[in-house]
Amino acid sequence: MLSSIGSNGYKHSLKNYFQQLRRPFAPIGCGLLMASGMVFAPIAAVAGDWNQFDVCVSELKRNGVSDDAAASGCSQAIIPKEMSQCVNMISRNTNITGIVALQSCFQVRRPVDLGNCVVDIDRGVVGRNRSPEGEDVTMAALNTCRQSLLPGRHSECVLALSREVSDFTPQKAMNTCLAAEDFPRDLFPAYSETQPN
Repeated sequence: MLSSIGSNGYKHSLKNYFQQLRRPFAPIGCGLLMASGMVFAPIAAVAGDWNQFDVCVSELKRNGVSDDAAASGCSQAIIPKEMSQCVNMISRNTNITGIVALQSCFQVRRPVDLGNCVVDIDRGVVGRNRSPEGEDVTMAALNTCRQSLLPGRHSECVLALSREVSDFTPQKAMNTCLAAEDFPRDLFPAYSETQPN
């Protein structure tokens, strides 16, 4: 065999053979290391590596929230970066301050949906005729979006009623849309009569 292949060819074919032989066993080797406990836990974040708490605190501080309030809010939030995203959206796109937005964003399960709801209503209703009364509408939007179980649906409802129903003020549209999330007794008045007291 050596005479037909030559010594260099023989070494080359053996090298290829062993390389191919090692490939299927790599996962087994990793599994043995894990089973023996020799795989090390990930190294703690090095200075400069940000996690979601870093992002949260930084974003809140950029929106005028004090260090103490940012620390408290971010440390208690279930998903800190979503809460700070909510505050950022509201504070940057409306006249609501960061600390007021934080109080609302902290209280809801879906903070990003809350932020979108408030900004959509502010742009769609208040944005057309910005006035001192408009600021009251924005605060009302913050409150009704916070109370809504489905903030995205709520903002769509408010915008549609404000545009399409002539005698509906934004406040009346918000109240109507929020009340509609409860069982619509106006459409089914007999429903309340059939319920046990």
